[in-house]
Amino acid sequence: MKRKVASGIMLTVLLIGMLTLAFNILPSKPVMTSPNPDWLSTNITLTAHYNGPYYELNVASSPLTGVTFTLNGTPQTTSYTDWLLEGSYTLEMPQTHDEYVWFHWLEDGDTNRTKTFVLADNTTWTGVYRFIADLNGDGVINIVDIVLSALAFDSRPGDHNWNPIADLNQDGIINIIDLVKVAIHFGETFARALFEDGFENDFTPWTGTVGTPEIPILKHDYFLDGYDTEAEIDVYGVIGNELFFAQNWLTSNTGWILKADLTTLEKTVLYTGNKLAMWEGAIDGSVCWAAGEDKDSGGIWRSAIGRATTSGASVAKHPNTGDCNEFIGFMDDGTQLVAGERKPGGLTEGSSYPNGCGLWTIPKSTWSDTGTWSRVYEDTDLYEWGSIAKFGSTYYALLAPYNNGKWKVMKSASLTTWTVDLDYRGQTLTYDYGGQLIHLGNKLAVISPVQSDSKWHLFVLSTEGGSWTDYSINIALASESAYASAYYDSTIGRIILLIGRDTTKDHTIYSIKTDGTDLRTERTNLQGTNGAFTPRMYEYCYKDGAVYYPICFYTSSTSYIGKISRTAHHGSRSMVVDLDATEYAYKTLASSYSNLFVRFYVQVTNLPAPGAERYQDFIVLRDSGGTARLYAGYWLLGSSYRWYLNVDGSGDVIYEETINPNQWYCIEVEFDANADVHYLWRDGVQIITVNQATANTIQRVDVGSCGGSGNWAADGCFDCVVVADTYIQPEGQQ
Repeated sequence: MKRKVASGIMLTVLLIGMLTLAFNILPSKPVMTSPNPDWLSTNITLTAHYNGPYYELNVASSPLTGVTFTLNGTPQTTSYTDWLLEGSYTLEMPQTHDEYVWFHWLEDGDTNRTKTFVLADNTTWTGVYRFIADLNGDGVINIVDIVLSALAFDSRPGDHNWNPIADLNQDGIINIIDLVKVAIHFGETFARALFEDGFENDFTPWTGTVGTPEIPILKHDYFLDGYDTEAEIDVYGVIGNELFFAQNWLTSNTGWILKADLTTLEKTVLYTGNKLAMWEGAIDGSVCWAAGEDKDSGGIWRSAIGRATTSGASVAKHPNTGDCNEFIGFMDDGTQLVAGERKPGGLTEGSSYPNGCGLWTIPKSTWSDTGTWSRVYEDTDLYEWGSIAKFGSTYYALLAPYNNGKWKVMKSASLTTWTVDLDYRGQTLTYDYGGQLIHLGNKLAVISPVQSDSKWHLFVLSTEGGSWTDYSINIALASESAYASAYYDSTIGRIILLIGRDTTKDHTIYSIKTDGTDLRTERTNLQGTNGAFTPRMYEYCYKDGAVYYPICFYTSSTSYIGKISRTAHHGSRSMVVDLDATEYAYKTLASSYSNLFVRFYVQVTNLPAPGAERYQDFIVLRDSGGTARLYAGYWLLGSSYRWYLNVDGSGDVIYEETINPNQWYCIEVEFDANADVHYLWRDGVQIITVNQATANTIQRVDVGSCGGSGNWAADGCFDCVVVADTYIQPEGQQ
């Protein structure tokens, strides 16, 4: 008998009062991961924002996306996110989607698909869809469904025996086609999930936690060490499977351009520069462009442009420039490169432009011929070109002197004439604060300091040539120099924001909505008190899906490239635990079960080297008294890596396999006291069988770092947990 797992469409409307100052008071309903279940799951979450009055509406569906609904008569499609004013709204769900049919609202049994709600109430609504062949919606297709179909056979609307739920193809007649549809699925059991959670907001669905597990959007790893010590590293991007970056500042090996294989992490030097830096870069297909400065053959520092490929790199240096003309701001403008100079300072030896603060255009086709370079503008305030971007057909640039908190945003249609668009030149701050321009999909934004409230602000430009909207971010300006760098992740609709502090080295990663709300602290004190750390998350640093290589880090002995990635397997968040601590979430079920399935996704950030024994229980199933009856996890013994399963004293039954760090694995276990056979699946493949007689039952599920030994020096990420009374299978598998 074929069996599938599912949960209801969970149309959950969380209406949180305007005076609530916290965010995400109630969690989103768990994400269902089985394909074609009896119950389709969709989440609708409204979260109050106290400075509005606005409410955030998120509509997501799983396992299927693209579910069309209407909000106040306007068609929308999952996944959907918007901010709404306080008031009355009407939500209408579709009658059908694929092989799902509208059933009813769970709370009141109402079969009307339209629900009107007011954004001021504290209400939850759950809409339920049933599988089309399960006519009575009881989770099993059996003789009852056959009888219901037979009783309505050969009927049409208006006939005494007409039953619309039996008209499976909705052609206005119940005939052999509809009956066969039910018969095809006869015997299928659609067991409802007993518990699910995708860790989208907090631990509310769980009974409790042990230790201090987290549910962040992001995690941070020290990914790749530099070629030399005490060097600042700036990441350019990726070509194929190779990460391109520069090693700058401090050591003798500065201004070097390198690449690293993302699989083996083997580094290759492409260009050995002879001065401080090649600061910024951009990837253009198979070419990596870089901008900064380098010494010429006479030892004079010149403005420089580099071109690198997987086979090598070369650099052109302008003969009429000096250290005072070092390129800082940089962008790829299609057929040409645009590079902006540093603030006043540096050596002017050999320079025809001793003020600095100029803007250059460099044709790509003749980049090595410096005679084709043009210095098209010099800023009248003598501010440094920190960040350059193009929005529509208009150029925008963030400029600052970087010593007193002053800054401005300029705009230009031609690069030769510029006007001030955002003006904060009147500020006088004690410390140096650096901001950045970023693209927010179809909008442009700048993150910069504002003196009036001593906080970082997000300014958003929705239309080219329009006005900027100012959002104060609840991040105070530190009493030390600090720098903001950011990326926009369109998948989760959030800005990933890094604030690097110069003296305390208290560097923090945040995520925030594009209107400055729902600020979340994702990672703190990335460096600590050792050495120094400089964020580099400029417009053209590498981003691939959910992975970022945005920052450099150096101590007195080693320099590193950092890697920031989303933790989630499905959605935007997951539970993250320290594998060297006892940190897990647990759920006590309403009843005890002699046969139970639990599926979850797990990845580890680091795999210990062969040697001393290390193991970690990723899941523990307990009886009603709290005694552990099943353990499963990962084990290193000597040079052997293995998954293991232990049931009620059976001893560890193992499957040898070396896993990859930072790769998601789908793990499912079955405890079966009826058949006395227990299983572990990895990515849908049954790899362990344990024959163990037991009369015990399961009522509690622990997931996370549930117990172990040894020094892992790693985090574990857990997501998409489903507990059911039948086999669940990986997401996306039939």
